[in-house]
Amino acid sequence: RADSTGGGLPPGMGYGAAGEAPAMFLCPITQDVMDDPVVAADGYTYEREAIRAWLSKSPTSPLTNLALEHCHLVPNLNLRSAIREWQGQAARARQQ
Repeated sequence: RADSTGGGLPPGMGYGAAGEAPAMFLCPITQDVMDDPVVAADGYTYEREAIRAWLSKSPTSPLTNLALEHCHLVPNLNLRSAIREWQGQAARARQQ
């Protein structure tokens, strides 16, 4: 079911009447919809290139300013799939 509430996405992850992205799809550094979301050691999800650029300057969390235990980034595959689903539904809604 594709409608303005987000179709098959979980509650709260659908797009609104104006097609705004859910806040959880936005990188806290860039405030843009993420294309390649990754989880950092602080447990937060960021756009890969944005957090890499941050970490090249500082080994701290952009959100807490605390030192990170490590700089390994783990792909957030579930969030990436949800973003792709939302983008597809938003594109279909614009075509109607």
